[in-house]
Amino acid sequence: MRERYDIWRPPPPSLRELRDPSDKSFPENVLEGCRDALVLFAQAWYGKQDAVYVANAGLVGTCVDARDHNFQAMRELYPAGWEFVKADVYQFVEDTERTWDVVTVDCPSGHFQRCADLLAELCSLHRCPPVL
Repeated sequence: MRERYDIWRPPPPSLRELRDPSDKSFPENVLEGCRDALVLFAQAWYGKQDAVYVANAGLVGTCVDARDHNFQAMRELYPAGWEFVKADVYQFVEDTERTWDVVTVDCPSGHFQRCADLLAELCSLHRCPPVL
């Protein structure tokens, strides 16, 4: 059985259609005053859970995911300057020397504990608490 986040869906025509204005689950206030964001597990649902909020706040995003089947469509949806990196998220977090103003983690079902175990590393990548 395929995992939920690996199911392909057609891309929306624009970022406006991607975001559900009634969805208040993302803490948008953490993006205030930020310039850039690292978006982990980014490609599922075209970033609907986090990247779209980052883009709407005017930040530049670096999206990382081991699966990249939605990245081409995301390159067309998201603003110029956004990066899309196909890499194992856990390895990327351990290896990167860059920092961002904020990090979002929309981990797939079954990965929350592993992401929580990386909290110290995640906190070293940005100035604000990570959004899990």
